[in-house]
Amino acid sequence: FADAIGDMHVNGVSSRNVKRALKAVTGEKVRLSKSAVSRVTKRIRVEFGQWKKRKLTDLPVVYLFLDAIRVNMRMGSNSKDSVMVAYAVLEDGSFETLSIAARNSESKNAWGSFLYDLKARGLKDPLLVVSDGNAGVIEGIEHEFPTAWRQRCVRHKVENVLECVPRDEQEDVRDDLDKIFYGATSLEQAKLAVAEFKRRYHKVYPSAVDC
Repeated sequence: FADAIGDMHVNGVSSRNVKRALKAVTGEKVRLSKSAVSRVTKRIRVEFGQWKKRKLTDLPVVYLFLDAIRVNMRMGSNSKDSVMVAYAVLEDGSFETLSIAARNSESKNAWGSFLYDLKARGLKDPLLVVSDGNAGVIEGIEHEFPTAWRQRCVRHKVENVLECVPRDEQEDVRDDLDKIFYGATSLEQAKLAVAEFKRRYHKVYPSAVDC
């Protein structure tokens, strides 16, 4: 039951609704106060705190991915907070989440402190770091991982281009973008696909071509 309560808490079920959610398996007589739920979920916070401090020195990270999402976390502010995430592909091809942190923005200082924490915990420079085009994360990568290659996230780039295209035309444009990023098997093929994209769209969607 403690594990079930923890799972519900992580998935956003409020303390007052946990008892209601458990009635199907416990019946009406279950005694579960909000304080009891809080004691169970406190364990998750303790485990998360330990996970956030674990050493990364011996982790064989090859590819490091950095991103953030804006989430309304009801933490006393009307604006959404940024949840920063770092995850990696290791030498054996497995995935590993390295860190998660809440910040009130994606500023230079916010990304800088997030990446500094990874280095302070022993993370070595990976072969490649992938991110979106946020100036703060790019500067943080260059400062904290100076020997790593940096690549713009293809998905973010495609979405940036499609933002310049009417919604009902996006699928056709996406197909042509895929020829650049996924269809080409060499740099020369990619350049030819870029040239064709420019030729086809420079008059109708010039901002997409510029992007």
